[in-house]
Amino acid sequence: MVGEIAHDFNNLLATMVTYTTLVLETLPARDPRSEDLREVIRTARTAGFLSHRLLSFFHKRPVESVLLDVGEELRVQARLLQRLLGSRVQVVVIPFEERAHIRIDPGQFEQLLMNLSVNARDAMPSGGRLTLRVETTELHGATGEGWVILTVSDTGCGIDEATQKRLFDPFYSTKRGRGAGLGLATCRAIVEQAGGTISVRSACDEGSVFRIELPRHPSPAPAPVRAERGAVDCEIEPGVVIVVEDQAELLSATSRSLEHLGLSVLQARSAEEALIVASEARDPVRLVISDVILPGLSGVELIERLRLRLGPVAAMLVSGSTEEHGSRRLEAEGPTRFLGKPFTASELRAAAVALLESRRDSARPLAWKDGEVRRDAR
Repeated sequence: MVGEIAHDFNNLLATMVTYTTLVLETLPARDPRSEDLREVIRTARTAGFLSHRLLSFFHKRPVESVLLDVGEELRVQARLLQRLLGSRVQVVVIPFEERAHIRIDPGQFEQLLMNLSVNARDAMPSGGRLTLRVETTELHGATGEGWVILTVSDTGCGIDEATQKRLFDPFYSTKRGRGAGLGLATCRAIVEQAGGTISVRSACDEGSVFRIELPRHPSPAPAPVRAERGAVDCEIEPGVVIVVEDQAELLSATSRSLEHLGLSVLQARSAEEALIVASEARDPVRLVISDVILPGLSGVELIERLRLRLGPVAAMLVSGSTEEHGSRRLEAEGPTRFLGKPFTASELRAAAVALLESRRDSARPLAWKDGEVRRDAR
């Protein structure tokens, strides 16, 4: 039941974000309305973030590490933390313009920030300032080694030297019965699981600074998409992309986002309809973009059936649910990506271009004609 509600809610958010980005792309670069539209997108993303966290809580989702842009995540989290900590605590995020990616479970990263922030609030009973800062060391070496340094500092009462030595011990608490003593122990476990370290620098009446160092990962290269027109700088072979979505407004928005890729965009409201559309397509099917949750066959089952007929066609699964979406089991059969809702039109196109590029590097595409598979002659 919770999953169904979240699915419908994220469909609405995805529709809002996609149409908003389509309008944003038509405005001149310095149009004053642009920032208003970006604020709509940011707000919808925050709503989607909250939806994902609720699902994680209800379904007790297992740990799943992903590449996380720390700067962007802090900007989202800062708003949530400000509401949590109240008006007496000012939450400040030091601007960080670089892209700094770490590999961690998003829910655990949120818990890490939440635990540190709540402790900081308790150390500032009369109010104060909580500052979040990100720094990096340069990537170097064949594996791109480097570090992302996150500091969480407060203007609270500080911690004496004796307490600092036991601060991360399980069940050790200084809150006189109000705490279980697991908050900072959990923080250390999360950081160490992600391959990093956590330390504290503090003194009585001088506040505290928690320093988290996590391995830095190379940022994924964005697909070469020209935002002003939605066109792409790479050559894409002509063909068909099939978009499968049971929510009519989102189906239309998604299809419109892909119009500038130079492909023929065909729509389907169900997996069964998509199978018919694929069989009747006059040009080779280059890409299938499908919601995971569909009436009848699921998106995963659709891709499996299409690949039996068309070979390793590129596939993108989209969903607003944090439950297992099945993309991993499809990766061995052909180029596959998962895109979480809500997404912007540019993010959708970037993911589509990346898939089409990877598909072009593999076997030649297959066309489904007259009930049989035929390999494209190109």
